[in-house]
Amino acid sequence: MPTAERFLQARMARPSRTVFVVLLAAALLQMAWYYPRLPERMASHFDAAGRANAFLPKPAFFILYASVLGLLSVLFLLTPMLLARLPNGMINLPNRDYWLAPERRSLALAKVQAFSVGFGNGMLLFLLLVFRDVMRANLLEVPELSMRIWVFLALLAAFSIVWTVRLVRSFRLPV
Repeated sequence: MPTAERFLQARMARPSRTVFVVLLAAALLQMAWYYPRLPERMASHFDAAGRANAFLPKPAFFILYASVLGLLSVLFLLTPMLLARLPNGMINLPNRDYWLAPERRSLALAKVQAFSVGFGNGMLLFLLLVFRDVMRANLLEVPELSMRIWVFLALLAAFSIVWTVRLVRSFRLPV
């Protein structure tokens, strides 16, 4: 890939990647802060009313959290970078033939990468908030999850809808 195309891809995704790295660092700091304060047996699953109904040993809970963070990092940071190596037929975009034409392919891939990392930021922020609430619930005598979780889910749903609309609109055909 020519240098100008690489520069374009990196420039479009850079602010989103910076936010992602900051959120990832915040999650790691969150884990470091809560780990010594939490009980050895942690509530890890809650019913719709917020009552704990499944438990994990503390190390397993934190391994799960770290694994989810790692999976998000691969999905939203590394996978979009691999798109450049795929043939056009394996990339699903609105108006694919137009956007993946040789003269626009770099721009299209840069946009996909920026959108992907942006969505990853929303997912990472959601996980940060949810895991924070789960860890705070485990500091209580009887672990009970705050009903804020429903607000977080509603915000994630709204974010996902807005993100999807923006993605589809950005790949419209020019008029």
